[in-house]
Amino acid sequence: MSQASDGTGYYEDDDFHHERLPSSPARLDIDLPESNLDLTMDFNSILAAGAPAETKSTEELDKVQKRASNVMKLAEQNERLKAELRAMTERLEAAERRQRELAQAQAQGKGSGAGSGAQAQGQGTAGEGAGGAH
Repeated sequence: MSQASDGTGYYEDDDFHHERLPSSPARLDIDLPESNLDLTMDFNSILAAGAPAETKSTEELDKVQKRASNVMKLAEQNERLKAELRAMTERLEAAERRQRELAQAQAQGKGSGAGSGAQAQGQGTAGEGAGGAH
């Protein structure tokens, strides 16, 4: 704080020297090897170099789309087959039900008209119908 009272500050010219930087850097004498690169490429040559990769990716994309189409077709066919199977199962169950009902009706019809011998024979027929359902 005594410096501030003396009139001498922190940023005195004696303490802090300003030097100008050179406007251009000094040249370094380094021998660099010659480059054999041809940097004279135009836009068409860049696109031509990328064309095989694009063709390959297009072919892969076509394969994926074809595979996806096949999967969709198979899924639709699977749904149709499931619907057919459900319909066939329902028809089969209905036919088995009718067969059991007919067997029961025959057993009841024979049992009430003929006697105990016919009734035993009718039960055998009903049992066969029930056995066919399994």
